[in-house]
Amino acid sequence: MTCRDFEQWLDEGMPEGKAAAARAHAAACVACASMLAAAREIEVLLAGTPASAPPLFTDHVMARVATAGTLRARERDPAPAPSILPWWVRAAYDPAAVLAAATAALVAWRIEELIRLPEALAAGIVPWTGGLARLSALMSPARQISSGAPGADPMVKLALLVAAVTLLAVGSVPLYRWCERIAEGPIHREIVVR
Repeated sequence: MTCRDFEQWLDEGMPEGKAAAARAHAAACVACASMLAAAREIEVLLAGTPASAPPLFTDHVMARVATAGTLRARERDPAPAPSILPWWVRAAYDPAAVLAAATAALVAWRIEELIRLPEALAAGIVPWTGGLARLSALMSPARQISSGAPGADPMVKLALLVAAVTLLAVGSVPLYRWCERIAEGPIHREIVVR
């Protein structure tokens, strides 16, 4: 019998079929002899009188079982930990505050350019829309092209401005979410293990 066979014999609960060979090996091997002595001590301890429960053990366990539901509810919905950062730091790294401050700085810095922005947009878009108008006229010859540039009409300028503002608003949502992910960082994200 080898040391590995001896360990397997111990793990199997020391069956009587291999007991003689195991004892002979333990007599020749110091490491296996100490394992056999430890196993016999464990058997003696386990064979002793069973330990009785401490006084009021059942009452304490049943009280904990009764409150386990409320403890689990508190564990599922923990109160948010108070932040150690001052309010002005939390406000400074909030994505909405950063976006508002950047917009205010841009407006204050480039107010003249922003006032002329609708005219500049209209001037840039008018040739393109004029090309579209000519293309649509080519596609439907019954329709006549009106005289004058399409961007000259104030209603067209207003429509272009509304379209530009709408595009800016729609584009700001992904920008806001991106800034929010940066501000939260990997520490605040919830990890779900499935």
